[in-house]
Amino acid sequence: MVVGVDGCKAGWLAIKIASSFSWEMAVFREFVSLWANYHQAQVILVDIPLGLKAGGPGERVCDQEARRRLGPKRGASVFPVPYRPTVHFFSEIKVYQKVSQFNRRLAGKGLSRQTFNIIPRILEMDRFLLEHPEARKVVRETHPEICFWAFNRGRPMAYSKTRKGEREKGLVERLDLLQRFFPPAGEIWTEAQGTFRHREVSRDDILDALVAAVTGLYGGKALKTLPPCPQTDSQGIPMEIVYFAPGDEAETRGAAVLRT
Repeated sequence: MVVGVDGCKAGWLAIKIASSFSWEMAVFREFVSLWANYHQAQVILVDIPLGLKAGGPGERVCDQEARRRLGPKRGASVFPVPYRPTVHFFSEIKVYQKVSQFNRRLAGKGLSRQTFNIIPRILEMDRFLLEHPEARKVVRETHPEICFWAFNRGRPMAYSKTRKGEREKGLVERLDLLQRFFPPAGEIWTEAQGTFRHREVSRDDILDALVAAVTGLYGGKALKTLPPCPQTDSQGIPMEIVYFAPGDEAETRGAAVLRT
């Protein structure tokens, strides 16, 4: 059993794929509830920063490596990650300007609005991993665009899945790619849209959780990391982004799934 997870307006969207290729999907208001339900999973891949810097210049190496691989078009999807003290400062003062200034004192630069908006999720995950160290070998950080880049043989996707004017093409090209490796992806995609309210779980959320789940299914314990030898943060949490780099046998396996 593997689980792909993405944050959504309703909480956390989880897509579970079993070794029999059956699946289920659910939304959990809190990650601790998701963990209680899926703690026996081989891997849970989450699209949220986990390992956090405590201070010092420069970004996490995994973010730098991810942007380099995704190039100028898709690299912008890798947001700068706030430092751990900034994340916990947010729990006391939820004002963008003050939180950004606090991070600037630590890192030499402030925060974008996009980064500020995901701090509550980062804070929740940081508290969870600090309180549940047993989860650290199972719950790992991924990034959907790196997953798609890897499934696409090291090529960034051509279209954005969020930008107006490209959104539909971006969603279609990613779903088509996933179906080459895991044909039921299309059925899961359709089922999820009929199960959840769009204002609580967007199509983008579904696709991100789905590619994380398929990455976990293929990667298992053979997942690769950016960087190849990731450092751990001050709390022992890896600062990494995991992905699966398929060979020719992966698409053959996808065809076999379709026949079962």
